[in-house]
Amino acid sequence: MNDDPVRVLVTLESRQDGGKSERREYAGTLYRKPNAVYVRYEDRSEAEAHIGTTVRWDGRELRIVRRGAVDGEQSFAAGRVTAGRYRSRAADLELETKTTVVKADPGDWANGPFPLRLRWVYKLKVNGQPAGRFEIKLSLREELSE
Repeated sequence: MNDDPVRVLVTLESRQDGGKSERREYAGTLYRKPNAVYVRYEDRSEAEAHIGTTVRWDGRELRIVRRGAVDGEQSFAAGRVTAGRYRSRAADLELETKTTVVKADPGDWANGPFPLRLRWVYKLKVNGQPAGRFEIKLSLREELSE
């Protein structure tokens, strides 16, 4: 396993309740560690506010941590209900995530070739109230230097 950081292009697609898919792209960095793979990228699309995002995948559970103008944590594990949180100036929300699917392609992210893909599907409750069903796809391509 090569644990040198790799510059990647992160593509994130999300769909809520079967509606229209939204797609965003970010420049990021992939870190392959012995027990997990990490992807870090910055989101400046929300009114030019800075939000650093870290995605951790260990082969069973996906964890997303956001820090900056918005703070949040969410975990996803197939067949489990997990607690999370979302904090901003305007709100402090408790999240409950019931994940039905978490799938990686290829299955071995620690050594697998690019592109790397993750897909997860979950139902979300915010402060105990249903907020919808979400399908998320995250793809990574190695950013080739010119």
